[in-house]
Amino acid sequence: DGKSAYSSSVKVGYRDSYKSYIENFELSQVDNTVKVQWTTSKEEQNLKFGIERSIDGVSFQEIMQVPGAGTTANTSVYEFLDKDPYFGLTYYRLKSYFTDNTFEHSNVKVISVKKIYQQNLVSFVGLQDGFTNKLLWETKTEEASVKFEIERMEGTNQFIKIGEVVG
Repeated sequence: DGKSAYSSSVKVGYRDSYKSYIENFELSQVDNTVKVQWTTSKEEQNLKFGIERSIDGVSFQEIMQVPGAGTTANTSVYEFLDKDPYFGLTYYRLKSYFTDNTFEHSNVKVISVKKIYQQNLVSFVGLQDGFTNKLLWETKTEEASVKFEIERMEGTNQFIKIGEVVG
């Protein structure tokens, strides 16, 4: 009859009702990491979750697996900390593995991850005579370390700045 049996919306192992089980799939940046969190309202024969990451939203790599709750009608809470995220736009999705050897992907989430550089105020010393103040400041990046010591000269309002750059 000339009709095609192909449909792009059919996928092997697809569970029509599963997507409603994943709730609150969220990404957040914590320092230079990405926290991946989600809850399920219930699970049916769920062996585990794979956390997948992508730099382009097309090609994903599984970076971690977390055990699922099997079959439960209870809410389950999951969390994973990606300690080595891509910087810039980064895409994440979940892959649910079931006991019948099928799997399903969640919707894709995206986050813009910004590199945070560490800055530390090492110490601040103020002596009781009120004349000598010293400030030590240090910052580090992947490429360099910068240290400054700022000291007020005794009896004046003049400051001496000593700097060191390594890298």
